[in-house]
Amino acid sequence: MWGVNVFSREEEAKYDPTQWKARLQEAMQSDSEAVGDYDMEPGRDGPEFVAAVCIRDHFDGLTADQVTWCVETICNAIESRANNWDQIARVQRYSMGGDRPSAFVISCLNGKSLPEHLRERLHHALPFALLHPVNEVRFYAAAGVGQHLWSSDSEMAIRCINALATEARMVDDRWRAERTKPFDQRADHDQIECEVGTIVREQFYGNIPENAYSDLDISEWTGAEANSRILSILARAPHHQLAIASFRRMAELLVAWWNDDDDRRGSSRRREHSIDTEIALITLFEEFVLKVSPMDGAAILEPILQAIDTQPEDAAKILQGIIGFEDRIQRTEQFWYLWELFAERVKRATWLKDIDQEHGSGEPMMAAVFLTQYWKENVRHWRSLEGHASRVHGLFEALPPSTLILDEYVRFLYYIGDQSLPSAFLVIANRMGAGNAQSMLRLGNTVFMLEALLRRYVYGRPRELKMNGHLREAVLYLLDMLVENGSSAAYRMRDDFVTPIS
Repeated sequence: MWGVNVFSREEEAKYDPTQWKARLQEAMQSDSEAVGDYDMEPGRDGPEFVAAVCIRDHFDGLTADQVTWCVETICNAIESRANNWDQIARVQRYSMGGDRPSAFVISCLNGKSLPEHLRERLHHALPFALLHPVNEVRFYAAAGVGQHLWSSDSEMAIRCINALATEARMVDDRWRAERTKPFDQRADHDQIECEVGTIVREQFYGNIPENAYSDLDISEWTGAEANSRILSILARAPHHQLAIASFRRMAELLVAWWNDDDDRRGSSRRREHSIDTEIALITLFEEFVLKVSPMDGAAILEPILQAIDTQPEDAAKILQGIIGFEDRIQRTEQFWYLWELFAERVKRATWLKDIDQEHGSGEPMMAAVFLTQYWKENVRHWRSLEGHASRVHGLFEALPPSTLILDEYVRFLYYIGDQSLPSAFLVIANRMGAGNAQSMLRLGNTVFMLEALLRRYVYGRPRELKMNGHLREAVLYLLDMLVENGSSAAYRMRDDFVTPIS
C-alpha cells in the first residue's frame, strides 16, 4: 500500500514518500512466491510499485545494484503477461497490478545512464509495454511515453505513436479481410490482434512507417481506440505541430460523430466506435485546448464552434468539460479567450430567435456559456471569475430579452456571481425593461433565485442599495415586477425597502 499510494501521490500523511530507502530494501529482500495470471493476492505486486516509485522519483539516489533490481523488476512485470491475449485478461481493470506502474515508468529510463545489459533489457521491454495485450497497461505505457519522452527523445515518442497506428491499421485490414469469409471460417479477433501485435513489436525499432498515424482511419473502432492512446501521448506536447494538427482532426471527427448520431436515430445503423473511447477522447481534447496558445486553441476548436448552430447540445458538453478542467488546472487567461469564442458564436446562433420556444435547441449551450451547472452547494464565487465577470454581464446585455436567458443569468449570479451584486441588479432591470418583463419572469426558478438574491441585500445591506439612486430604482423595479408576478416575498421586501432610513 505504501507503493500504491506514493506512486499515485495520495495520502502522503499516512504513507511517507521519504521512506523509500527502507521500502526499497524491504522489497529487494522479499521472496515473493510465483503467482498465476489471475491470482489477485493482496500485496503480490508491492515490489513493482516500489521499483516504479524509485525509478520515477529517486533514480539519481540509487546504487548500481538498486538500479539493476528496479529495472529488472519492472521489465519482468511487463513481460510476464505480455503474451496472454485472452479476452478476459485483456479487459481487466486492476490499478494495483504491478505491470501498470512498470509500464508508466519504463519510458522514464530512456534518458537515463544505464549499463549496456540494462539498456538492452529496456530496449526489449518498451514495445511490450506499449503493445501489451491488457488495455489498461497500454494506457499506462502511453501516458508514460507522453510524460517522459517528449523531453528526452521526441523521435522515440513519435515512433511510439506510429507503432500504435501501424498496429491498428494492420488489425483493421486483417479484420476486414476476415469479414468477407463465411462466419465459421473467420479468425478470432483476439487471434488477429495477437499476431499483429507480435509483428509490430518485432518491427518496433525498424520498419514503422513515418506516416502511419496521419494515414490511420480514426473514425471507427480499432483506429478510434488507438487514437485515444495516441492522443494521451500528444496531449503532453501542446507546442508540437503534430499534436495541434491531431487535436484539430479530433474536433472534426467529433462533429462528424455527432452528425452521424443524428442520422442514425430511427435507423438500424450501428455505432462504429465505443462510447467509452469517445468519452476518453473528449476528455483529452477538453484539457488540451487549455494548454495550447490562444491561436492554436481557436484553430483546434473551430469545428466545434461551427457546430454550435447545428449541434448546440454536443458543443455545450465540450464547453462544460473545458470549464471543469479550468476549475482544476487554472489556465484562466486561456479559458476566457476560449469562452469568448463560444460566446461570440452564441450571439449569432440561428436558434437564438426561438430560444424561448417549447422545443428550442439552445438551452444546454446557454447553461454552459453562463457557467450555471454542476457547482457544489453553497458555492458563491469562482476564483477564475475574478477580473472577468464583466464578460458574462456583457454577453447577457448583448443577447435579446428572453425568459430562458434571464433565467440562466440569474442562475449565474445565484451560484458563482455573488461578487457582481448588487450592481448586477441594474443589468437585470435594464434587460427586463427592454422586453416583456412579466413573460421573462414566467419560470418559477427565476423568481425563486431572484427573490433570494434581492433578499441578501434588501434585508442584509439595505443602506448600500438606498444610497445609490440608480440602484435603488432598479431594485424597486424588480420588486414591482415580482409583486405583479404574484410574489409574496417581494411584496414584503418592497414594504421594508421603501421604509425611510432612520
